[in-house]
This record gives sequence, structure tokens and C-alpha cells, in this order.
Amino acid sequence: MAIQQYLPSKEFRKKLIRVGVLLLIVVIIRFGAYPLIKNLFTKDSARNIPDNVTVKQFVDTDTDGDKLADWEESIWGTDPKKPDTDNDGISDFDYVASKKQGLNTAEQNETTILSGEVLSTLFALIDSGATTPEAFANLGDAVGQSVVKPEIVNKHTSADFNVVGVTKNEVKNYYLNFQKAYNVFAKSKAPNEFTLLSVAISAEDPDQLLDLDSTIKKYTDFENSLLKLKVPSDNLATHVAFTNSIASISLALAKSQKLYTNSVVGINGIIELRLAHSNLDTQTELLYSYFLRNNLIGV
Repeated sequence: MAIQQYLPSKEFRKKLIRVGVLLLIVVIIRFGAYPLIKNLFTKDSARNIPDNVTVKQFVDTDTDGDKLADWEESIWGTDPKKPDTDNDGISDFDYVASKKQGLNTAEQNETTILSGEVLSTLFALIDSGATTPEAFANLGDAVGQSVVKPEIVNKHTSADFNVVGVTKNEVKNYYLNFQKAYNVFAKSKAPNEFTLLSVAISAEDPDQLLDLDSTIKKYTDFENSLLKLKVPSDNLATHVAFTNSIASISLALAKSQKLYTNSVVGINGIIELRLAHSNLDTQTELLYSYFLRNNLIGV
């Protein structure tokens, strides 16, 4: 049975989707490219590994202690950081309670339960390490939707790269040139994609998404730099996969820009962003192991 028939209005459903996507972006941040790629040039004892985040922390968080979970406050339009959003003497808890009285008992119970289940299912997938388009498609099936169909495409093959030998100098030059390419990427003044997406969704401001153009270019430029590197043959597979992950982030951000003009494409773009970053994490760890084996970390 589809979730739509339980929710009180289209606006309510839009807010539910909005807060779900917003929280998804928050979770993606811990998979962000910056800290883990930077680790490629840092000795193990100083590596910055993001802390794990549990489903319960996201679904049950109540920042202002007013007995309303933050995600539920976002749906009802109250401020999760203030127990009395408009300072009118009526607590947000009582305000939401009065709103719920406008629904019949069955609607109220099913709405609360199913809203929580949508978020719980979403974060359960993330928390369990879901890293495939099929896993996220199951979320759509669970709530009677068919819009969640993320797709990750490998843009490049090994034929696109300049492959060299595995001598000490060739491997060292690869490492140093990789580091130079990353430093240009890291110093870019382009806006942070997670900040832009969060602001655009929380403020319902489509114009914020236009600023993603420069961020997309930042990733595309990094991708092009990776294509120009001379890659040792014993690390070709990892380098190709890493480059494809960077390319996938660019493509996912371009789709995310369509969140307000084509919500289906936009939502899938944001989910693909998470999948691309997860793939990038894996390849970054493989690169780190490769550089470590060749005694290059910290050179």
C-alpha cells in the first residue's frame, strides 16, 4: 500500500521527502572526498577517519529537548533548535499536537509510524553499508514508490589512460603528480556541494543549486587531471575506478541540480552522490595501501 494515502496533504509529503533528502545529505558528508583523499598523503597515525553515524542518532535526535524528534519538527515547520519556534507561549510539542488533532486517529497513527519508517528504512540502508543502486531501489519498493532508481555509470576504461611501468621512479612520480592534482582540487574556491544542497533544500531555494556549476567544474577538472597522469600498470585498475568515482560525483551533482525542475532525477542524483562517494572511499583506501606498500606516504 502506497504511503501517499496516509499523509494529510501534498505539502506534508513534500516536506517529508525534503527532510529525508536533507538528512541523507548530512550522512553523505561523512563520506566526503576531502578528508579521505587527503589521507593519501598522511601517515597512518594522523589519518582522519570520519566517525560512524547510527540510524538511531539521526531518527531519534531531539536537539531542543521538546519531545519532538528533529526530523518531525522539520516536517511540521517548527525549529528543531527552539522549543517554542515563534515565542508565542505555545510549545512546539503542543503546537504539533494540536495539528495532529486535525487528523483522525487512524491517519495520525499511520502518518507518524510510516514517516518514521521511511527515514528508518533510508538510514538502515546507509548504516548497513548499502552501496548499490539496487539496495536504494528497495526503499522505493518499501514505500510504494518507483522513483528511486539510481544509476552509476563507469565513464572511463583502462584504454583512456597512459600506462607506464612499475619502476621506483615511475611509481614515485605517479604519487607526486597525483598529489599535485589533488592540491589543485583541494584549493578550489568552488562552493562545498553539501552546503549548497543543504541550503537549497532547507530553504526551498532552487537558485542555490545554480551555484553547483562551479563545484561540478572542480570535480571535472580533477577528473581531467587524473586522466593525464602516467599510471603504473600495477595500479591501473584502482586508478581507473578512482577516476570513475570522481566522474560519477560530477554527474550526480548535475542531476541534483534538477531537484526542483525534475524531482525524480534530482532525488536519484543525490542518492547517486552517496553511492559515488562510497565507491570513492573504497578506491581511496586501495590507493592508500598501494602508496604505503611503496613507502611513499609523507614523501
